[in-house]
Amino acid sequence: MKTLSLTNLDRISELDFNRTSSTGGVGGSLSVIKIKNLEVLKAQYNNITKVLYSTTGDETNNKLSSVDLSYNNLSTSEIENTLSALDTLGLSNGTIQLGGTNSLPTRGNYNTEKLSLESKGWTVGIAGGIDTEFGTNDGYSEVTADSPPVASLLTTHPDWEGRPDLPAFPDQFLMDAANNRVTCKGNFVNCRHVNPIKAQVGSKILAFIEFDFGSTANNPDDERTFMLSLTDMGAYPQADEDVQNHNSLNFYTKFFGNNTIRLRQRVDRTNPSLDVTIGTSSLQALTGDRLRMQFTVDVKETAAATTVTISFDNITDSPDTSIIGLSQKVITGIDSNFYNSLISPTSNIKMSMQAGELDDTGIGTMNVYKVIARSIWP
Repeated sequence: MKTLSLTNLDRISELDFNRTSSTGGVGGSLSVIKIKNLEVLKAQYNNITKVLYSTTGDETNNKLSSVDLSYNNLSTSEIENTLSALDTLGLSNGTIQLGGTNSLPTRGNYNTEKLSLESKGWTVGIAGGIDTEFGTNDGYSEVTADSPPVASLLTTHPDWEGRPDLPAFPDQFLMDAANNRVTCKGNFVNCRHVNPIKAQVGSKILAFIEFDFGSTANNPDDERTFMLSLTDMGAYPQADEDVQNHNSLNFYTKFFGNNTIRLRQRVDRTNPSLDVTIGTSSLQALTGDRLRMQFTVDVKETAAATTVTISFDNITDSPDTSIIGLSQKVITGIDSNFYNSLISPTSNIKMSMQAGELDDTGIGTMNVYKVIARSIWP
């Protein structure tokens, strides 16, 4: 690992390592310990994985009020270390940019240190994505008796966008913060997070969701589905709001008439008959249980070399005896158009969650409890 260490340089007030591209970035760690009078730190596009600060003793970076570390390789823990260090220094009205290809801090816009800095007048920019459990601490509200319940629609939350509650598409995702979930029961519902995920070769993208199909019996129904996607879509509304008509990576669960649920991958959006079944399980075995679908995209030099690790687990049963053939599986190679979107600096890669089908009115209640979609670094 390469390390750039600058110490005991008390006359320095600004360090500017900004680059315009991550190509050829040095990487490794950056230490600014004992640069007591440092006010400005700029290090965009350097593939940095760690930054060391001083918050105690004579070496304290107690003048540091402007930091730009966007488009590096900082993990969630390193992003949180930076936020915590700047919060501990106690300054007001600073600026920090940690976006781009870095990881998202835990709870995203509602991260504790981020909120603390903002309460002191700081401007804090973080990476795109979503990390939430739908509680009041993350700005979600209760279900109301409004008709339609516009005030409680998930799409009214600043981190989410999608269809309003309309006659053609009723019963969209509703916030239910009292139960730390969002819920739906209509015939076709979908929603996506607002702030796009940025990636580059070497990035890993995690998409994760915990949900259930309600407490009623899981009856066979060939139209009952739940789909988790990464898709390149701009802000709502788009001319075409069909997730699968954009560059995307899609995995979905589907009920089948032989009393099974299957985890499947949509490999060709123009030809659903080519969908691949990854695993199968009994419907009765999952009734009332909370499920977790997760996939990680390991972005390689090419679309053909990029891998996706997918898993689908019953997290209510312990040990999990109901999932048959749905354990972790590695898929090598992804659609080249989606790959190009993923690594493009101008793409709008967002996670979309979708339930039901246009011609189905019987999907029953579905609940979503936790969602994560973000860049991650080891």
